[in-house]
Amino acid sequence: MAALFFSYSHEDEGLRNQLEVHLAMLKRESVIEAWHDRKIPAGEEFDRSIDAKLEEAEGEGPRANYVATTRRAVRDGCTKCSTLQSKY
Repeated sequence: MAALFFSYSHEDEGLRNQLEVHLAMLKRESVIEAWHDRKIPAGEEFDRSIDAKLEEAEGEGPRANYVATTRRAVRDGCTKCSTLQSKY
């Protein structure tokens, strides 16, 4: 299963939601697992939760990791987006 992490500006949340709708069949068929920051439980540290989720995906054998980033997130200089793009 491929892991897809959405890295986006919250102003683009509607776009992320639309993309998730288009990917629903792949999620249902267990081809991909999609994850984003809105799935971080309340009280958990943002960066640590994201890093842990991405590292968890790396450690599960043959699996691809993908990061989907919105232009606005990159344009606004999202530090986490830049780190993810260079790492993954």
